[in-house]
Amino acid sequence: MRTTRSPETTLQLAFREIARSGEVSLAALSHRLTLKPSTLQEKVRALHRRGIVNYTDGGKRAALDASFGHVVGIDMGASNLRFALADFCGEFLAHTTEKVRPEDGPRRMIAQIKRGVRRMALAASVSAHHPVAKRGAPGRSTAGRLRALAIGVPSPVDPRTGLVALANNLPGWKNVDLRRALEKEFRVPVYLENDGNMAAIGEHWRGVARDASSFVFIA
Repeated sequence: MRTTRSPETTLQLAFREIARSGEVSLAALSHRLTLKPSTLQEKVRALHRRGIVNYTDGGKRAALDASFGHVVGIDMGASNLRFALADFCGEFLAHTTEKVRPEDGPRRMIAQIKRGVRRMALAASVSAHHPVAKRGAPGRSTAGRLRALAIGVPSPVDPRTGLVALANNLPGWKNVDLRRALEKEFRVPVYLENDGNMAAIGEHWRGVARDASSFVFIA
């Protein structure tokens, strides 16, 4: 039975399944998402026009385009900040670890995070400032651009406000708007999640739980 979804939801589902699969045939993608082949092809074409997806095997298969841009991941702890730079397919290009002084409070740690992101970008000649694209501009001229930040924080994240609710091992980190500070600085989407949840997401995408429909992650 085929389900009715909004166009944007269908586009997001197509993107996520291609990202999860690495490379997938359009026929298999249509079956997994219970979409008519014509609807699925329309969504994949939309992703292709944006430069997010490449066709392979004469247009019968689709895969993410690694050159679409880069992502910086940050693991935020009480003693260290860990940074990693990856291409759009999730392949690591650079990483580093920096010591932190939690007693310095949120303002100084956020400043350190900003510097770390810039250093990661510089290491791979990635632009850490994302100019607003003109409407209709092709996505394939965007290689070397920072597309997003993903941060695992040692705290619950308020689902309504997106604030770092309370990090017990980081003095002063209560209801801190880390996402807004970084989105304002770099003008890219910032994805904030509890570090345990973020680790589970990583294991489900590229780790030991990749093929699992459900699993338990213990940090």
